[in-house]
Amino acid sequence: FWNGYAEPLRNRITIDPRLSLSSMIGLNRFIIHEFTHVITFEAMRSSAPMSKLFNTAGLPAWFSEGLAQYEAEFWAPENDRMLRLHTLNRSVLTPSERDVFVLLSDRGAEGYNEGYSIVKYWFETYGHDKVKKLLEIYRSSDNDFSEAVERTFGKSIHVLEAEWREHLEARYQQQIAERDADIPQAKPIVP
Repeated sequence: FWNGYAEPLRNRITIDPRLSLSSMIGLNRFIIHEFTHVITFEAMRSSAPMSKLFNTAGLPAWFSEGLAQYEAEFWAPENDRMLRLHTLNRSVLTPSERDVFVLLSDRGAEGYNEGYSIVKYWFETYGHDKVKKLLEIYRSSDNDFSEAVERTFGKSIHVLEAEWREHLEARYQQQIAERDADIPQAKPIVP
């Protein structure tokens, strides 16, 4: 089911070379994606036994996967197309849906894609230095992601999510603003 995965306790990456080499993005993307998970696991380490596993388990899946995608690949046209369609159709995942998305579900790709977009928005809007700060605060705040986000950005996770949605809406509305414009020389063939 997986092209690759990272193991938090062993710091080991397992990759299916047959699938990863056939991908449009390729092996490099998979290694960087999974290595980002390993680095995140290490950022969660404390003196408590199994801390990497327990601390990482409380991170929302959309954030963990969004961060790994943000580090591993560029924002591709297919990412933007999917997000634009969902934004304009008002079918972006709710925060609750995004928090519990499962890759193999019918909306799994959206969880990854939206997580990637949110992480990209946060760190490109508020600064890349926030990655380290967010993970440090999360680890020291009894694994309360919402609290860590608020302490890192000075805004609640709900406010940041609303800002992200408004940003998307404005961007995509601007892209389609002229699609229904009348062209003086044009003759409608199909009303």
